[in-house]
Amino acid sequence: MIAQQVFIGLFLSAASLSSTLALSRTYDVGTGSSVTANTSVNDGLAIRTELASGLSSQLFTLNDGQSHTFNFFKIWTDETAVDADDWVPRTITARLDFESPDVTAQVQGITFSATLLGHSGGGVLWNDALVWNDSVTVSLADRVFKVTLNDAYFDLAQGGLGNSPAMITATVKQISSGGITAVPDAGSTVALLGAALGAMAMLRRKTA
Repeated sequence: MIAQQVFIGLFLSAASLSSTLALSRTYDVGTGSSVTANTSVNDGLAIRTELASGLSSQLFTLNDGQSHTFNFFKIWTDETAVDADDWVPRTITARLDFESPDVTAQVQGITFSATLLGHSGGGVLWNDALVWNDSVTVSLADRVFKVTLNDAYFDLAQGGLGNSPAMITATVKQISSGGITAVPDAGSTVALLGAALGAMAMLRRKTA
């Protein structure tokens, strides 16, 4: 009975070498990224954008829980006055293209002119704003990752706050790599089974 227990214990040790491992995944930003926003001066805030230099050369590797942030695009407006239509939110869509994995993450938000009260200089400031709806989670067979873009204020009509243009960054965070089952090599399994058989033989001699 003891010999059988030893054998079972060692056999289970061999089996336990098979486990699910989290793997690192490579991300390669492609050349198909784009940003679509309102460009009409008479129908909302007229937006101008430009993809960041070197965007398509972004290449990085992530493990589960790790993230990487890089410049995505610049945003600004050529308007110098705030009209009534500028207060109305207009949709902006950013598409971050990946060559590896072969997928495009699409994030939506709004642009508009906002009123800022209670600033250090007193009075009212008009500030053009970009606010994203939420992060986007991409689920693939070999990984799950999230893309987050930063909100921004830009091109104040009065005051000295904000950036013109403002830089929008993208943060890619790997949630899960999917994992694989790592099977022990034949040599390890045979060695453990051999040890089990040897232990059984020794116990039989002692009990004989």
